[in-house]
Amino acid sequence: MLSAMKKAAKLKPNERIRLTRKSWQMNQAQFGEAIGKSLRSIQCYEDGTTSIPESVEKLIDYMAKEREAATV
Repeated sequence: MLSAMKKAAKLKPNERIRLTRKSWQMNQAQFGEAIGKSLRSIQCYEDGTTSIPESVEKLIDYMAKEREAATV
C-alpha cells in the first residue's frame, strides 16, 4: 500500500484518484460513497472532465493515511 501511495504522489490528480480507488479494491460507486461523492463525480474526476476539489484531495489523503495506519 505504501508503494502505491508513493507512486500516486507523482501522478496527475485524476490518475491518482483512480490508482487510490483501485488499491482500495473499490469500484467507482463504492469509492464515491466512501468519500461522500456521487458515482458521476468519481467518473468525471477520473476521466479528467472535472477538476478535483482540494477538499476531496485532502479527504482522500487523510483516509489513505488512516487506512495505512490501520494495516501496520
